[in-house]
Amino acid sequence: MAASAFYTSSEQYRIWIKRRKIYCDKAKLKFHLTQTLNYDENDVAKIIQQIAGHIEKYSLSYFWRSAGWMKLSTEAIRVLIHSLEHSQLICLLRYQDENEFTALQWCAEHENNEVMIKIILDSVSEEERFQLLSITDFDQWTPLHRSCLRGDTESVRVMLNYINQDMRYSLLQMTNEYGSTPLHYASSFNHTD
Repeated sequence: MAASAFYTSSEQYRIWIKRRKIYCDKAKLKFHLTQTLNYDENDVAKIIQQIAGHIEKYSLSYFWRSAGWMKLSTEAIRVLIHSLEHSQLICLLRYQDENEFTALQWCAEHENNEVMIKIILDSVSEEERFQLLSITDFDQWTPLHRSCLRGDTESVRVMLNYINQDMRYSLLQMTNEYGSTPLHYASSFNHTD
């Protein structure tokens, strides 16, 4: 993705993306969390520490790996997602790292991430959900391929329940570089549920 897609001329936001890095105005974020969303001061401090700590240390791609590995709390991810302007959120969710993994692909790669997947899919429209679920990595795998391979029934259920029947059918028909659909992996590894 072009670096210009990660540029904002306005610094009015609490969190913003510029040149593949996430920036955070801690004071604006703290005010938003305490005054607008009525978070407890102690919770605010923990959330800001998590977000700012990861933002200041790492690039955008590592930030999403942290989400997949659940090194960030679901609340910190929720705050991050809801603090970005929508066009920047879409850029963040479509961003592919050096393995061509998106946030959803990192979440699908690891166990017990259905809550994180729900948070991501809740933040966008149905059409945007389908687009995000259709993004493939270097092997042409979708997030659904990865979850089916692992037999992660809950993650698969979440992904499929967030899109309509036509989109679901299209997603289930997508093949990777080996010509396999997500259902091929589910059946090949005896994940019958």
